[in-house]
Amino acid sequence: MVCTTMKNLSSKLIRSYRSQVEDLTWARQGVIATVINGESVPLVQQRIEDGGFNNIVITPLGADKVVLHTGIAEN
Repeated sequence: MVCTTMKNLSSKLIRSYRSQVEDLTWARQGVIATVINGESVPLVQQRIEDGGFNNIVITPLGADKVVLHTGIAEN
């Protein structure tokens, strides 16, 4: 968005976002992954558990991206 006035030629408004500390901590503990072949998240979760990884949680991000992180809360 550009605003023009007689005194001020132009100014540009820019949105800025600052992450919360809790959000950054959570994001750093996970890994971003891509789900291929259009498989559903519960099916992928079941396959991971069948492989012996019982404490991995999948959080969908949208489209085919997910976050893999442990389900155990750390102090």
